[in-house]
Amino acid sequence: MIVNLMVLDYVPSQRLRDAGFVVRRAHVVDKKAILEFVGSNFTGEGAWVAECEAALHNSPPSCFLATKGTEIVGFACYDATAKDYFGPLGVHPDYRGLHLGVELLLVSLDAMKHQGYGYAIIGWPSDPKFYAQHAGAIEIPGTEPQNTIYRNTLGVRAL
Repeated sequence: MIVNLMVLDYVPSQRLRDAGFVVRRAHVVDKKAILEFVGSNFTGEGAWVAECEAALHNSPPSCFLATKGTEIVGFACYDATAKDYFGPLGVHPDYRGLHLGVELLLVSLDAMKHQGYGYAIIGWPSDPKFYAQHAGAIEIPGTEPQNTIYRNTLGVRAL
């Protein structure tokens, strides 16, 4: 899927802030806690830990966190799989439905826009309707996994 970043106007959610959530850019010094959160909460998504680690080593880190107090409750990355790619995105099951995923998506896309990207690619959208509804994403014809950047990964070769 592809998102036109020029038409997005991100406004941070005051409702989430009032509820005690903070959405911020990750710090590499929090790498261990972030990778543990991703690895323990998204075990079926094998590449996500590696992608988060790659995003944390970008300058600035291209990973955002949603926290409540000192607890990580969600994350989103970009420029992890490849330049101009958004994802992965994950919210702890206990915090789903609060629009933290939307906030993480939009803050990440806004960061991409301010880094000079005109469009963002969502390389492997788990829920295309979510991305269409909240970011105006549209499908790119002919982008089955075997026809994308993922074609050379071990998981896709088995397709």
